[in-house]
Amino acid sequence: MALPASPLSFDFVDDPPFSFVFDGVSSRSLLPGWSSSSSTVALDALRAARTVTWTGTSGLVVRCVSVTYADFPVVEWTVHFENTGSENAPTLSEVLAIDTSLGGAAAPSWTIHTNSGSTAVATDFEPADLTLSPTPGDYLLFTTEGGRPTSGTLSADPKVPGGGWPYFNLDRGGQGAIVALGWPGQWGLQTELDSLGRVRLTGGMTNVDGPFSGTPVLRDLGLTRMHLEPGESIRTPLIVTMAWRADDWIDAQNVWRQWFLRHNTPRPGGNNPPPMCPTGSVCGSYNFTLVTTEREFDFMDGYRREGLLPSVGGHLDWWWIDAGWYTLPDAVDPHDVTAWQYTGNWEVDRVRYPNGLKEVTDRARAEGMSTIVWHELERCRPGTWLYETHPEWLLPGGDPEHRYLDWGNPDAYDWAVATVHRLIEENGPDLYRQDFNYLGPLANWNAADTDGRRGATQIRYVVGFLAFLDELRRCRPDMLIDNCASGGRRLDVESLRRSVVMSQSDNVRDPQGAHSQHFGLSPWVVCHGTSARTDSAYALRSTMNWLFEIHIDEMLTAPPTDEHWGLIRAATEEWSVVKGHYSEDFYPLSGYDRAMTGWLAYQYGAADGAAGVLHCFARPDTPQEEFVLRPRGLIAAATYSIVDFDDPGGERKVSGHDLMSVGLEVAPTHRPAAVMLRYQRADVR
Repeated sequence: MALPASPLSFDFVDDPPFSFVFDGVSSRSLLPGWSSSSSTVALDALRAARTVTWTGTSGLVVRCVSVTYADFPVVEWTVHFENTGSENAPTLSEVLAIDTSLGGAAAPSWTIHTNSGSTAVATDFEPADLTLSPTPGDYLLFTTEGGRPTSGTLSADPKVPGGGWPYFNLDRGGQGAIVALGWPGQWGLQTELDSLGRVRLTGGMTNVDGPFSGTPVLRDLGLTRMHLEPGESIRTPLIVTMAWRADDWIDAQNVWRQWFLRHNTPRPGGNNPPPMCPTGSVCGSYNFTLVTTEREFDFMDGYRREGLLPSVGGHLDWWWIDAGWYTLPDAVDPHDVTAWQYTGNWEVDRVRYPNGLKEVTDRARAEGMSTIVWHELERCRPGTWLYETHPEWLLPGGDPEHRYLDWGNPDAYDWAVATVHRLIEENGPDLYRQDFNYLGPLANWNAADTDGRRGATQIRYVVGFLAFLDELRRCRPDMLIDNCASGGRRLDVESLRRSVVMSQSDNVRDPQGAHSQHFGLSPWVVCHGTSARTDSAYALRSTMNWLFEIHIDEMLTAPPTDEHWGLIRAATEEWSVVKGHYSEDFYPLSGYDRAMTGWLAYQYGAADGAAGVLHCFARPDTPQEEFVLRPRGLIAAATYSIVDFDDPGGERKVSGHDLMSVGLEVAPTHRPAAVMLRYQRADVR
């Protein structure tokens, strides 16, 4: 159980939790001698922002904007630098968005709970518990890959695990702190123990990618080093901290999930994003000869005949038009399955969609569905309009076969905003899907930096990208934005403040991968999901989450069997019963098995213990006959009704105490197996 915790205390005036070097002098020495001011303003009924401003020499102004929450023990901050002078300012360097120590008294040990990021494998978001060594000089250095903030895998390196996951739970046993970096770019964070047993955290934007030789420290990763031009301003990554006291760290993660949903998830129309069960025509093959208006309607007709669309009482509530609706360069073979990668012509192909995409989105709405359209304006290929017509809008360097739009270029930014508004008006989607593929832009950012301006391009790019999303939300406050980057490689706090996650990994239609990714990702992110394989109850239940994506590519070659349709109808009906629980509290009920041969189990349920869903999976090679499920977060004195979705008539009544202590034994006779149970209090009406 999570206990009340006071927010971490930071002295933003006299001992700010960030640092930098200006003209060769540390901010620890500079700021006490600069003039400063402070002001606080209420952002809403639950949030207050405090701005501390320092004015120094050579026209440099430093602003730290911190936000506190009345309903959660969360403190966040961002640091801004501005040159108000008429000449280039002296060099600003060693910029650390966080530079502070946590823990007021010596702790016997600290554990860091974190994850891997995504690399399109079944083990994406694999959780890890790392121990901080008390040996002087020992440290852990985390970073990401290629300029995308959640790209990478934790390594066995004792000092430089990397990881690609900018979320950390620092656990000292019964209390601790969650720390997250919000930066859709390259970042680094170093953790080490001081002589008093406190954890020192230093982190911020970086400009150097791995793999690393030797044992680098954070300052070897290319921290910002640049002069600011007259009138220029830059910012650091967002830092979010949440203090906690709890029986264990999983209880703290549920407080984080509650904060994340309430304050860090977009709420179009003022409401939490509803669970989604999308479908569409073609997913995964992207063959331009197959994606047509006629094909879209054929698939819709098939789903409708089988009772799966809302217009006939079904639960497939979103129609998804993925990559492949735009025109191709003349030299590209439309039969090539990689043809979808040739982005840069942002016009609907009127040969395949003679009346545009709106004919499809209008038909979907008539069937009771909302609509999704895929875009990837940030990347373009040779032969496309953007690549050939406006090379000055593209970042230099990297692979010339994949160029990136420079969000920091005002003309490129204006074109992107105007183009997306036009496409939305013409095509009528309810959700804008933003993808970001290939290797990532770090090499391009670095190639564009000029002498004495390390990090300038990355900062302008990130600021422009976030401004682009904010502009879409400002103009279309009821529209959702989906955040994809080769799957889940852009899942930092800032990006998820503006978007949801419909493709948590590019490892898709893999049952073991889906439920393993849910297990690792759910402690940190609420609104996420992936695409289901649809040939078994095991595969379908493995994929169920806040988003539950159903595509049946088999319709391209032969009609699915009645059994296949029946599996999908049953699964979508099951999902409709429990879908509200996936945005509630999450508990892992088993260990994480990287080999995927053991049982895996987890729980989603209401914070008050009223109801929830239990998932338990025996993988194809799981040898153990049974598994004991011990739910968490229930009321010991309450009586619960337990319903097994494989035996809906076999309701059991069990006390909360017995459920949590003795547990429920599950022993399916076949492999693989997906046991799915719903619990609900039976002693209250």
